[in-house]
Amino acid sequence: MALAAKSNILHEGLVPARKALELVLEGAAPAETELVPVAQAGGRVLAQDLSAKRTQPPFPASAMDGYAVRHTDLHDGETALAVIGEAAAGHPFAGEVVHGAAVRIFTGAPVPQG
Repeated sequence: MALAAKSNILHEGLVPARKALELVLEGAAPAETELVPVAQAGGRVLAQDLSAKRTQPPFPASAMDGYAVRHTDLHDGETALAVIGEAAAGHPFAGEVVHGAAVRIFTGAPVPQG
């Protein structure tokens, strides 16, 4: 079968993208808003923006696993640092990250001082 013939078979019944968008938008209407209890709000979308009244967690927290270091120790990109402890969510590192040191840190842990 020639390429042109295959192309015609593949495209039979298809609607051009612009026409498809037109049809979708014709049938779309803004959703009505309603007040529902929080327990019934799962799977729904807020009708307006919501702003938190306070930061959660209420401390600087690690967004991913890694190492907490002092940026001044990384000036040449080839610094060896001593790992002096760990910080995990619920188990913060009690000390301070000092010059030449690093602290293994896990997601959600408070970022240590230093």
